[in-house]
Amino acid sequence: MRIHLVYEKQKTEIDFAIWIPEERGFNINGEPRLIIGEAKSFGEDIIKGNDLDKLKKTASVIPDSVIVISVLKDSFSKEEKQRLIEFVSWAREPVNYRPRHWVILLTGTELFNDSLERTWQNLGEPYSTHANTHSTHYLEPISDATQSIYLGLDYYYTWLDNKPRKIN
Repeated sequence: MRIHLVYEKQKTEIDFAIWIPEERGFNINGEPRLIIGEAKSFGEDIIKGNDLDKLKKTASVIPDSVIVISVLKDSFSKEEKQRLIEFVSWAREPVNYRPRHWVILLTGTELFNDSLERTWQNLGEPYSTHANTHSTHYLEPISDATQSIYLGLDYYYTWLDNKPRKIN
């Protein structure tokens, strides 16, 4: 299902949106979080710049939304990874020491399993490094883990601490 959006006379679309409660730990839920996303199938090079531009446009008017990019295949192509790195770099720009948007990358590996923690453990590196309850049950750590696994990126706060500072 595609969701068509119009904002200030500009049209865009996303493939899905869902509200979920923010996790606070110990089964305590906080404020709702909006997840928006792009869903693709098994094609070779299917995450295109146009798809990411639409997501960026939509996310720009929905502050603090979590972005999910999902494919049914088991990995991203070299070209997709390059586009995703550029997109994640945009989403990681800090707003009050948090990323503009957390981005979660899902493949068939994450979508077709009964236990993400066990699946990642069984796959070995680089998955097994992230095969723990914290990294597989909460949005922000899943974002960090999937960006590390599929794009080779540092966790957000490590990246932010190592990012060159602008001198005023």
